Amino acid sequence: MTWLVAGLGNPGDRYARTRHNVGAMVVEELTHRAGARFRKARFLPVEVAEMMANGERLILARSLQWMNESGLGYALLAK
Repeated sequence: MTWLVAGLGNPGDRYARTRHNVGAMVVEELTHRAGARFRKARFLPVEVAEMMANGERLILARSLQWMNESGLGYALLAK
């Protein structure tokens, strides 16, 4: 089974390292620990990385848009 882990957050320095970006920070840490790298998803405002955990494939995603606008990008990625 494949799991999508969507790290919610807001772009820019104003929100960096704040509670508004906890989801994005978790996805970044998982990516770092897995030795993976983010890449831009084609035609979507999302960056993705992949890893395996306990035999399950994880797609780690972080939006390049504001949290309130990120739903469509994540939905299209999930399809």
